[in-house]
Amino acid sequence: MGVKLGELFPAHPVPAGWYEGKRIAVDGHNVAFRYLTSFRGKDGDVLRNKEGKAIAHLVGFVNLVRHLRERGAEPIVIWDGDIHPRKRATVEERIAKRVEAALNAQEALEQGDQGAYAKYQRMTTYLDGGMIRDATQVLEALGVAVVRAPHDGERFAAALCHAGHAHAVATEDYDALVAGAPTVLRKAGSAEPWLHHFSDLAAQGLTQEQLRAIAILSGTDWHPGVTGYGAKTAAKLVKTHDLRALLRDAAAGGVGKPAERFRADGFTLELFDELDTYIRELPEAALPATPKPDPARATELAASLGLEPARLLACYC
Repeated sequence: MGVKLGELFPAHPVPAGWYEGKRIAVDGHNVAFRYLTSFRGKDGDVLRNKEGKAIAHLVGFVNLVRHLRERGAEPIVIWDGDIHPRKRATVEERIAKRVEAALNAQEALEQGDQGAYAKYQRMTTYLDGGMIRDATQVLEALGVAVVRAPHDGERFAAALCHAGHAHAVATEDYDALVAGAPTVLRKAGSAEPWLHHFSDLAAQGLTQEQLRAIAILSGTDWHPGVTGYGAKTAAKLVKTHDLRALLRDAAAGGVGKPAERFRADGFTLELFDELDTYIRELPEAALPATPKPDPARATELAASLGLEPARLLACYC
């Protein structure tokens, strides 16, 4: 899911030479889901090898590593860690949606509706521990640094940027920008990637503190948001009002649309401060060790996983 703030951050084309010398912190779970959703078999299921093991994410990561290295950049892949208690509801909601999609896919298959079947199959996409282990083994054989975050990968990726260990975050949502990452690289490894810059926030007349407030009001993985507030509406509110003062007024029985919405959704100053503190206080992020490239191991993994050895060997550029 993630924060939907596209209205606040324009898309910039990647300029020539931009990658050179940069370390790109890759939000592993997010990017893996992109590949698992995009690379499908003829039956609409995720791309698999002959033994039935999912390899779509492996193909995607290999392509990404080659793409970045050919342009002079180096990836650092970050996997999500333990589920934060605040995110548990979001995770359970996603699981429920996958179960529902699987039932709908089966019904569509029984009815012979291949279009609907393929649609629902994409909605059943998941990433489990075995798939992460496969990807980690391949990445480390390619000499890519891999690390497991304490909780959310995109926040750890942003922390790597803050610590000077990375220059940008490769992800498909806006959580890294909310956490203060300087640049987000979208559709990394594709023919038409683009950039979002944190510095564009100033053109909207917004501060980082206000961005966090907008994200919380419009909804994050850690809180569903407040009814009636999308990114634009939330931005207008925080530009013209002191949100904490509005929340205190709501708790005191104040009138008006914001107060009524806050009370109806149980959105309090205490809850806001809790969420704001979590987003603001990034984890400590040391630069992970880079493993020694191992072409022999990469070739062995390619054979066992059903990947093309030449694709992996092309990453040693």
